[in-house]
Amino acid sequence: MEQQRHLHEERRYITKLLRCFILRAIQVVLQSRSGRLFRYACRDHSSVELLGLSFEDDPEIALSAKTKLGGLPDLRHGDTHSVQVFLTCPNAQARTDEDADNDRLYLEVWTFRFAEESDPSLRRAKAFDRLTVALKALWSVARALPAYRVARRGTTESRVLCFRLLPGAADPAVLGPGYQNRRVASVRTLAGTLSLTCSFRSPIKLGPESLRLHEGHYQLTED
Repeated sequence: MEQQRHLHEERRYITKLLRCFILRAIQVVLQSRSGRLFRYACRDHSSVELLGLSFEDDPEIALSAKTKLGGLPDLRHGDTHSVQVFLTCPNAQARTDEDADNDRLYLEVWTFRFAEESDPSLRRAKAFDRLTVALKALWSVARALPAYRVARRGTTESRVLCFRLLPGAADPAVLGPGYQNRRVASVRTLAGTLSLTCSFRSPIKLGPESLRLHEGHYQLTED
């Protein structure tokens, strides 16, 4: 009985770590696509919420995650959450998704999946270490993809870089033919396996006229 209670507590704690990882990973990806500068610092010893990488949450991203994903109060096996990054025209943001899709150039689809496969030997300490390594690796990977260069160049009054958070799997086919797919992280724990993949358009061919720097231009889209 005591052993079962202990395993239950371990699963609850690790599930909390996994939720923190998803929310922190969304911040890492979308902050890198904002075109703005954020201060990051690695921490050898940090709280559960930081996962070894110290930075301030962008309040707009946090609000969107709370609105679209409900803040991830529960994480169950089979759950999938997606992030779409795309270029669009400012006047297309007020249209319905079906109409606006014609004015969107999708650059990336990030997908989080939580599966049932587990490893009983990976308790909270090992899970924390692996998620910390995965989050730091994501920081580097997010800056090696083509969409990061688009974000760093900036957007113009005719094109803005936007994102959508979706509860469920987003179809990477919106990226067009020839898109690439990369597994960014896969962390197996006592509670289950969390994986993160990125499908992205490559190369991204845009004329230099459409990428003149427009400082501080950062847009959110609403479903």
